[in-house]
Amino acid sequence: MTEADFDTVTTIAAERPDIGIFMSSTPTGARSKFYQACTIPAMGYSEHYHPSTHNPAWGPAMEAEFRAQLSEQGYIHEILAKFGTQDTGVFNKNKLDESLRIECYSYNPLDYYQEDRVTRNNVIPNMYLYSVERPAPPNPFRTMGVDWDKLVYFSQCVDIISSVA
Repeated sequence: MTEADFDTVTTIAAERPDIGIFMSSTPTGARSKFYQACTIPAMGYSEHYHPSTHNPAWGPAMEAEFRAQLSEQGYIHEILAKFGTQDTGVFNKNKLDESLRIECYSYNPLDYYQEDRVTRNNVIPNMYLYSVERPAPPNPFRTMGVDWDKLVYFSQCVDIISSVA
């Protein structure tokens, strides 16, 4: 399911209290809506965790077979049913998750949807708005040119901070 599909289903489910949402998937390193539903209590979902080791037929032979066939992350995702880290990608997802807990900020003015989300979640990002007239302060450790999941970063920032608050 795409993020837009999730929004559509959630909106339909909100129409009546007798409509529920059930999600079932194998965890991956992707920080998708499934990951958020399992890790952010404020979203209101309950998690039912069942790794392959809960299978009554599970034993040392099955474990040895899967450990031999799967990569380390594949074993974590497919057998242990843990999110782990994503096998592919430029940035380590665990480090990105950690950075989201440090500070919620923006270098650009918020758009209508971001403003609405900020208002609803009462999480105000630190605004670092620089211009030619007001340049960024000198900093030898500044990083620039990094663009990671720009469509979901702010959303995750607000979701994670509101779940901790």
